[in-house]
Amino acid sequence: MDMKLDLFELLREFPEANLTVHAGDLGHFARELLAEARQDFERERAAIAEEKKEEYLTPEMVKTLLRISESTLYRMAKAKILVPVFVGGQKRYRRSDLDKILSPS
Repeated sequence: MDMKLDLFELLREFPEANLTVHAGDLGHFARELLAEARQDFERERAAIAEEKKEEYLTPEMVKTLLRISESTLYRMAKAKILVPVFVGGQKRYRRSDLDKILSPS
C-alpha cells in the first residue's frame, strides 16, 4: 500500500519520528521548501524596494509644505499625527505620512 504524506505536516506532527524516505519524495520536499523560501525572499525584497521609494522630508520642508510653525510641527509629532523618523541621525518625516494628512478623506 502506497501512502503519501505531506512531509511538512509530518514534521509538524511528529518532529521526533524516524523516517525512511524515497529519494524522489525527498527531492520533491526540497523543491517545495526552496519554492517557499523563494516566495518569502521575493516578498521581503518587494517590501524593501517599496521602502526605498519612500521620500523623507526635513522639518523645514514639512513646515513649508504645510505652512505651519515649529511649535505646530512639534505638537503634531507629540499627538502622533506626523511622527518623525531618524535617517542617518537626522530627523525626517515620511512623504507618505504627509500625503495622508493632505489627502481628503
